[in-house]
Amino acid sequence: IDSDIYNPCVFFHLGLSPQSAGLQELLSGESKLVEVLPIHPASGLRCISSSISPYGRIKYERLRNVVDMLNYEFIIIDCPPGFSPLIEEAVAASTSVFVMMTPDMPSCTAALKLVSFIRNHAKGREPKFTYFLNRVTNAQHEIHPREVEGLFSARLGAIIAEDVNVPKSISAKTPLVLFSPGSAFSRSLRDFTSTLLRDRDHRFDISSRAKYT
Repeated sequence: IDSDIYNPCVFFHLGLSPQSAGLQELLSGESKLVEVLPIHPASGLRCISSSISPYGRIKYERLRNVVDMLNYEFIIIDCPPGFSPLIEEAVAASTSVFVMMTPDMPSCTAALKLVSFIRNHAKGREPKFTYFLNRVTNAQHEIHPREVEGLFSARLGAIIAEDVNVPKSISAKTPLVLFSPGSAFSRSLRDFTSTLLRDRDHRFDISSRAKYT
């Protein structure tokens, strides 16, 4: 779910045509799920994005209803930066929060404030946090990963290197893990995914309905 109403980009990155109906219409009840859930041909990824219709009042409080409609094992809600009612609703509908930052002080400070905001608005249930450090070049001016771990008192889930293949894959409208499986970026994501699957709730029964949001 690309929940950035004002600047949706996932559709463009995947080469999907903008939809006449999208997340706004789904939240308002004007459209059905089947009308706003195209499939990316190369990956099989299902994606809900914002429509190109004018903005009105967005019924973020219905985001949980949208999540409940999706009978998938993994659901990712891609949120815009900053604080908003959308962030509160997305966290309330999720079991895990993945915090992405770059190795510079403004990004890390903003991420720390976001985590504090989420914890203060967790509505009695704090999700599991996983932290990513993205676009790492190991330059001298960058904040070291250990400093970031100290800032959040947690181990980083993944350290993702700066990769020239990222803009190439965006231009090719193909996910990088398919465009360049051997790239540093793709290897980092594969390693993290293996850890995520290994550390999942071992009570999961593949024969029963379950979602990991």
